[in-house]
Parts: sequence; structure tokens; C-alpha cells
Amino acid sequence: MPKEFFRLTWGQYNCRVRGWMRLDEDKWEHTRLLYSILYNVNADEKDRKTPAQLLPLRKDRRAALLSAPDPVAAEAARRALIERIKKRDNLN
Repeated sequence: MPKEFFRLTWGQYNCRVRGWMRLDEDKWEHTRLLYSILYNVNADEKDRKTPAQLLPLRKDRRAALLSAPDPVAAEAARRALIERIKKRDNLN
């Protein structure tokens, strides 16, 4: 194994790391689905939750960040940021 590691190019190493990370995410997805099945079988109809609500994963956050933002919420966040900067720098 060590000899093989030192013979890898940066691209090959990067591919192996990404593959390992994808495999690890798949294992966590499997665990999350099993957990949601066990939780939802024992929960009332109104208390059931999605797998993402029970056990959020990194890929859920990544998908939320990559999705298109709500223009109204984005404008409100922009205005709040401008107000915070003005207050911090005494620009009012």
C-alpha cells in the first residue's frame, strides 16, 4: 500500500479521495434511511419526519446552498447586512 500511494499522481490521489468520500456519504445515507424507517414506524402520522429532518448530512447543506435563493429573502438579507454595516461604521 505505501508504495502504491507514493506512485500516485495528484489527479489519481484526488480521484481516490473523492471516491472514498462518496462511498462514505453513501454509507451515511443508508444509515439515515434505516433510522428514518425505524423512527417513522413508531411515530404517529402527524409526527413523521423525512430522513433529511432526522439526520442532516453535508450533501443536504450543499444542495441547499446550490439551489436558487428566494429573491425576497435575498433582498431582505442584503438590506439587513447593509444596515448592520452602517450601524457598525456609524454611517447613519
